[in-house]
Amino acid sequence: MAVAAALLFALPALADNSSTVNQTGTANSAATEQAISDNAKISVTQIGNGNQVGTADEAGAVQQLAFDSSIAVSQNGDKNQAWATQGLVFDTVSKLQQTGSDNAAETVQGYSINALGEVSQNGFRNIGYTVQDLAFDTQARVLQTGSDNRGAVEQSSVETTGAAQAYRAIGEYNTVKQVGEDNLGTIEQINLVDSGAAVSQTGSLNIAKVSQSDQNLEAGNGSWGEVLQTGNENSGTVTQSGNSTVGAYVEQVGDANTGEVTQQGNSNFTIGYVYQEGGNHGAIVAQNDNVRATGYIEQVGDGFAAVVNQTGSVLVTGQILQSGADSAGYVEQTNSFDANAQILQVGSANAATLVQTDNLHAAAYGEQRGTGNRGDIKQIGTESVNATTLQNGNGNTLEANQTGVVHASISIAQGSAWARPPT
Repeated sequence: MAVAAALLFALPALADNSSTVNQTGTANSAATEQAISDNAKISVTQIGNGNQVGTADEAGAVQQLAFDSSIAVSQNGDKNQAWATQGLVFDTVSKLQQTGSDNAAETVQGYSINALGEVSQNGFRNIGYTVQDLAFDTQARVLQTGSDNRGAVEQSSVETTGAAQAYRAIGEYNTVKQVGEDNLGTIEQINLVDSGAAVSQTGSLNIAKVSQSDQNLEAGNGSWGEVLQTGNENSGTVTQSGNSTVGAYVEQVGDANTGEVTQQGNSNFTIGYVYQEGGNHGAIVAQNDNVRATGYIEQVGDGFAAVVNQTGSVLVTGQILQSGADSAGYVEQTNSFDANAQILQVGSANAATLVQTDNLHAAAYGEQRGTGNRGDIKQIGTESVNATTLQNGNGNTLEANQTGVVHASISIAQGSAWARPPT
């Protein structure tokens, strides 16, 4: 990126260029290109059917070696297509806007600093892509309203993209935002530093996927990926691997949704969190070969299933909190050091299972409040372990087993008279 900056500022005085195209009608096409420009602007407006700005093989709006540049394409009609490319650009914006159905839009930015790429579509069966490569201080967005749309953000070798620090509002991230049904939203980030990614969907039968991998391990504050879904029968997934500090969050409100966080080989700090509200949800947090890993699932409603699985990690905590009835929680920790497993259930007819195998220094804590609950703790081949189980209510059952363990203890309390010990 430093080479790109040096090259730009070594050029002679740059020209101010502006290109404007307005078309009304059908079967129109437009192409415009700017190179070695300052304050460069491309504007294309098309009203009608079958319009094009370039093709999938050759972009129709192109800027190369440009400073303070912008591309704006607006299409209103059916079967419109727009492709925009910016290379070696600084302080740049590319926005493609389409209204109608069966549209396709892609904006590509490479070797860029302080860049924003955005695709906005309103209609059905649209495809929107924002691609950034070798970029610094960038942000990418795909915004779609309608059904059966496909929106994707792809970023590789990017740094400080979308204000990555955890727990920012969704507008601060690289974003795919969709309103409607049967939509697919994906974000893929590779070789990143300080990057945030968020897919937000409102509607039902939607699929959201976030993938972040190969973070620069020597720099940055970490990366954050999240999925926010409101509706029924949605699926949300965040996958993070080969990073340093990472966090993942999946939030789903509605019925019959599934949420999953998978984290592997992250070397510094890892947190995976799934929150679900409604009923009949399923959630999984899987963490393998991480350091300082926390997997947390919170579910509010009836008929939930939650699984936290942690393997080969150091300083790990697996937690499940369920409020409602007829839910099942399962935490399993294997081949880990300093492992802590916890399940808290409030309601009736719930089941809690905690399994710890071949760990060093492990603790299991189960608490159930209500009637007709079942608790199960298994600790196998572990050194320095303790198990604590509390059940408040009537008709509850409990089984605790410690096999092949060293320095072990078990504490069990059942009935309605016990008080929760201080934490």
